[in-house]
Amino acid sequence: MNRAVPLLATVLLAASASAASPSAPVASITLAPLRNFYDYRLLQTDAGKTAPREVSAVQAGKILAGYDVIFVGEAHRHPGSHLLQMDLLEAVHANAPGISLSMEQFT
Repeated sequence: MNRAVPLLATVLLAASASAASPSAPVASITLAPLRNFYDYRLLQTDAGKTAPREVSAVQAGKILAGYDVIFVGEAHRHPGSHLLQMDLLEAVHANAPGISLSMEQFT
């Protein structure tokens, strides 16, 4: 389990009210609009090697479980950020129950 820090997911957090059209293009994929202010998206980018693809928190948890360190950023003014963090933590924990959590507000 000595793998490098992943640059796996780009989190798109936006209010559904801000969507200008029914679907918003991102790179070569089309995404459905977000449903509410708590919604979020995870995109697997493979560091630009392949076209981005949307993944669920469960899928991301399976992918990230093999990494030693995972950094998750947030948009401080978006309520979906903390929901994403909780969903992702639960998904990674389901696949790697020995994980530890460090939060920037405690450092």
